[in-house]
Amino acid sequence: MDQQRPAPLWLLGLIALGAVMTAHILIPALPFAAASLGANAREMQWTVSVYIVGLAIGQLIFGPLADWMGLRRILIAGLCLYILASIAAGMAMQAGTLVAIRLVQSLGGGVGLVLARAIARRGCEAREATRRQAMMNLLITLGPALSPLLGGTIAALWGWRMIFALLALFGCVNLIAVLRLIPDTDKSEASGGAVIRHYLQLMVTPYFVACSIAGGCFTTSMYALIGAAPFILVRQFGYTAGRIGPMLALATAGIWLGSIAASRMAPRLRTDHLLMAGGACVCFSSFGFLILVLKGGLTVPALIATMGIFLFGVGLSGPPALTLAISVNPLAMASGSGIYGATQMAIGALCSMASAQWADPARGAAVTIAAASCAGLLALAMMQFMRLKTYPNRPFLTG
Repeated sequence: MDQQRPAPLWLLGLIALGAVMTAHILIPALPFAAASLGANAREMQWTVSVYIVGLAIGQLIFGPLADWMGLRRILIAGLCLYILASIAAGMAMQAGTLVAIRLVQSLGGGVGLVLARAIARRGCEAREATRRQAMMNLLITLGPALSPLLGGTIAALWGWRMIFALLALFGCVNLIAVLRLIPDTDKSEASGGAVIRHYLQLMVTPYFVACSIAGGCFTTSMYALIGAAPFILVRQFGYTAGRIGPMLALATAGIWLGSIAASRMAPRLRTDHLLMAGGACVCFSSFGFLILVLKGGLTVPALIATMGIFLFGVGLSGPPALTLAISVNPLAMASGSGIYGATQMAIGALCSMASAQWADPARGAAVTIAAASCAGLLALAMMQFMRLKTYPNRPFLTG
């Protein structure tokens, strides 16, 4: 096997897609699973919540392990764990057992998510890495959109347990492809202690911290807006359930368009400038949305337009933010990818919870995304200051 051959981008995208898709695919089948296992709705909802938590934990754990033992080795181990957990989940006879197995499954999924990003960055200069991350995003964003539809169809036709059979099969296909198509990487010469030092240093490196915060504020803050949008359409504009889906799909197409734009612009723009452009779209739309809400001028077209611009900024800023973050320490790219991913998920959860505290969903979402945009701007300013002060001769931090 040619060790210099880059890993196929479509395969890295499928591996990351599997991790994201698994979080959502069971949602429409929860009532069927609850009836089969004799569980209530709250118990079954834990199967989704614990997966999200495990996904974040898995990224934090397996990133440094991969820097120590090699990306490909840990990726193979993670996929094996994912496959075995998927098979076990399909045979679970109690809700508590299913929840525990879903946690194990999420750890395997976290391996795929964090290492697919790190492998895509390996061996590329910053602009090419940003283009590759943007192309991967096109696949990853399919997960939340298609997995509930797929899960509901499978549960209706063959039962909810077949969902896990499909996930196990998907994991097997990815594993075989990894064994055949992803080049092996030499085991790091660094000791476990050195890897831990790199890991801890990243967590207190101002540039890396600022980049992770900016990336989270400009991307996963979207969950505050996406979560509030159905309530706005129903309560404020009287939409029925059947009309909500197409309107949200129209807006969320912005992520796709932003990812496409990032892949096209990456070869021509500095990576930090591309992040600034994406952040500008997020800030412009979030403050525009806040003004519309506060002045009582929000309409359906205005909601869809501001969401579309906001999500375009999300798709545009995500790839360069990730590329810059994991470029800080080339010896700890997997660790950086894991910390960055966990930070994104934490910011997304905080924004969702903050928005939900408001009685008025439009006002809650508007204030939350505007506050996140301000935090992102401050983090972006800190990134530029620290780059000029600490890394004046590190071209891969600009692209």
